[in-house]
Amino acid sequence: MTMALSFRHLPPEIEAAKQTLSAACKDAMPTRRTRLNRVLLYVLILALGTLVGSILVSLGIVSPIDKEFWRAGMTTVAVLSGFMITTMIFTGKIEAAKSLSVTELREVTTKVTHLLLYQFGTLGNHLLCLFAMFVAPSLATRWPIAGDSITIACLSLFFVSIIRSIFVPMQIIELHRFTHAALLRDKRDEAKKDAEKM
Repeated sequence: MTMALSFRHLPPEIEAAKQTLSAACKDAMPTRRTRLNRVLLYVLILALGTLVGSILVSLGIVSPIDKEFWRAGMTTVAVLSGFMITTMIFTGKIEAAKSLSVTELREVTTKVTHLLLYQFGTLGNHLLCLFAMFVAPSLATRWPIAGDSITIACLSLFFVSIIRSIFVPMQIIELHRFTHAALLRDKRDEAKKDAEKM
């Protein structure tokens, strides 16, 4: 009863965000298998990041108390976060909507929703990474014995941020290729009609 009560009294912006995310997930990831594959990919990239982080820490390349490294890392992730937000703004615009058939528009809409959810997840990872990097030096100073583990955890999140950010342009290229093909088809049809009139 208390759980249902707490969900009924959510602020409107949180309720709207919850409904929007739920609807987007239903559209872009309709099956349980699709959702599981996304989670497994995230865990795999995080595990690879842990391995890379462990190597960097064991070689002494990255130190838990190297504040310059943490500042540089936070700056990098902050820039990536800004890039992600800008990309999300432009991803939802479908310039060639008039040239698409209903089936194609439905397919593009699903691709756009999938990409926006991916970007949202990447932005979430960026923010988690920023927070972890912000507190890492303090935690490592306070609990020196856990310093290496904290550093490896931060490096894992950083690795995920970099890899996921690399995938975004490739997904946008896929989306643009699809809409450009529709535009080309539309122009071909126009040219054909003009040729028939002559």
